[in-house]
Amino acid sequence: MRPYTIPILIAAGMSATIAVLAWRRRRMRGARLFSILMLAVAHWTLTYAIELEVPGLAAKVFWVKVQYAGIVVVPVAWLVFCIDYVDGRGWLSGWNTAALAVIPLAVVVLKWTNPYHHLMMREVRLVQTDAGPLLSISRGPAFWLHMAYAYASLLSGTVLLVQAYVRGGLAYRRQSRLLLIAAFIPWAGNLLYVFGGGALSRLDFTSFLFSVSGAIIFWALFRHRFLDLIPVARNTVIENMQDGLVVIDVENRMADLNPAAERLLGLTGREAIGEPVRDGLAEWPDLVTAYRAVGEGQAEVTVDEDGERRTYSATFSPIRRDDVRSSGRLITIHEITERKRAEEALRERAAKLQARNEELDAFAHTVATISRRP
Repeated sequence: MRPYTIPILIAAGMSATIAVLAWRRRRMRGARLFSILMLAVAHWTLTYAIELEVPGLAAKVFWVKVQYAGIVVVPVAWLVFCIDYVDGRGWLSGWNTAALAVIPLAVVVLKWTNPYHHLMMREVRLVQTDAGPLLSISRGPAFWLHMAYAYASLLSGTVLLVQAYVRGGLAYRRQSRLLLIAAFIPWAGNLLYVFGGGALSRLDFTSFLFSVSGAIIFWALFRHRFLDLIPVARNTVIENMQDGLVVIDVENRMADLNPAAERLLGLTGREAIGEPVRDGLAEWPDLVTAYRAVGEGQAEVTVDEDGERRTYSATFSPIRRDDVRSSGRLITIHEITERKRAEEALRERAAKLQARNEELDAFAHTVATISRRP
């Protein structure tokens, strides 16, 4: 086995492992698409390692053709994953997704039927290099069409991540930054392979670098537990509203909070994001209790602030995907201290008035009793 094949095989195993781990979290939004993406990367990487190891021109060409089942899926899966990540699910209808698959399917067919038209590969030969025997391919017009489509898909997905980064809150900027880093890593290897020269350019490191990117994406998405949430811009209303908003992910961790919630809870987003509810809301035990007891609805909670007892109304709302799957919960916190005080004052006045009426009734009864005596 050649030395450069070993890291490629390791990358294939890593991609397959990440695909399995993501699939186990498939109820989380986007996890299925990410799993498909990494499965395609694993297929591409493994079959490329086999191509490097098998002897002879015919065997290598065969495994190049097998690779394309993964190669054509990766750009489209990346684009669809990015669309889903920025909450573009409404665009991902069955017909739109099917349309994205037309060119990849056509490329696979052209690759396997290449001997009849040479649209993908005009000439293929085996050359001896310092890295061993490698393929030298003269590419046909269909290959460049496929490259244009693949680059457009990869670039479109990356642009969506840039938009998510620019518009998102603190949590999503932190996450999108990692995704952007991961998005740009494979470009260098692929550009070198397609447009470079020399023996090094005949080694395709793209799938290996996609495996590295997949590990970064997995860390960004699942380590911080935000995949179920909508990483789009929170608009001005939410940022400036007086009520506190706290977003909780499916793992019961604090995923986001608006400035009003930061003021109420005495926390910053940097401190709170990623913390379990019980830890992030430790100073609000009544709120934690209500969160555990109330799945959907309202509850009143009290908290001591500077020696003063204050009352809040907490509304718990599920965040659902496709009206079925839960993507987390939203807590809306509204202070009702003054309203409760006003209600208490009204109750006290009503009680005093009732007592006065009872006294008057008793007095009137006494007067009436006396007046009836002979």
